[in-house]
Amino acid sequence: MKFISKFSKGLFTFITSGIIMILSLVSCSGDIDHEFAQHRAFFRYQYVATTPPLYAALNNPGMWCTISFPNGIYRFTLLDGTGFDYRPTALDSYTRHECINGFIVGMPSLPDFSGRFDLRAYDRVCPTCYEEAAIQRDLTLTAEGKAVCGRCHCVYDLNNGGLLIEGGPGEKLFRYRINYAPVQNILIIQN
Repeated sequence: MKFISKFSKGLFTFITSGIIMILSLVSCSGDIDHEFAQHRAFFRYQYVATTPPLYAALNNPGMWCTISFPNGIYRFTLLDGTGFDYRPTALDSYTRHECINGFIVGMPSLPDFSGRFDLRAYDRVCPTCYEEAAIQRDLTLTAEGKAVCGRCHCVYDLNNGGLLIEGGPGEKLFRYRINYAPVQNILIIQN
């Protein structure tokens, strides 16, 4: 009889400790910094190989391409000003793009901890201006892999997850999921 009560007491202590540990992990879940933005994003483009700025940014570390949508066209631009305009067809209109202010797409100049060069896609809007004043300010890219806002003068590091490295308090760049299939020649950005 004493064995059963000691066993029950030990089991009770074990279960209670497990519950407390699980609750302590769950209670901190609100403090998690999300890797990807909560804003809606979608862009599908199936002509990567015939779009030199985009192709260069997706295949070369340290290169970044902006994607904007002026007057209904898709404009792809590298840092050096090399650009390419694509006029969407009627078929393209079935997969309408969604973003705040365009995209910044490319590959960081340094590999991650596993030695891979992962592709990155960010929104082209300054998150500080957007969150504070709902202003959709374009970011300007620099040769060092930085994105600079001309309004609030915040500087973001494209090679380091879009972190804010200069300027006032603010968020990192809005990052989206990106998939590039070279064989199918298709790029998809989404969230």
